[in-house]
Amino acid sequence: MFESDEVFSSFSCDDIHSARKFYSAILGFRITEHRGMLSLHLGPGPTHLI
Repeated sequence: MFESDEVFSSFSCDDIHSARKFYSAILGFRITEHRGMLSLHLGPGPTHLI
């Protein structure tokens, strides 16, 4: 039987600076950065790696 665990999704982009600006300043989502990768936080669920 499978057990549930946290999952995440990811997608790529060509310009991290523009992605950060779009998702945080324009759409208002919380973004964190770690080692050049962005994490998009859409709520209490899993994060999305950009």
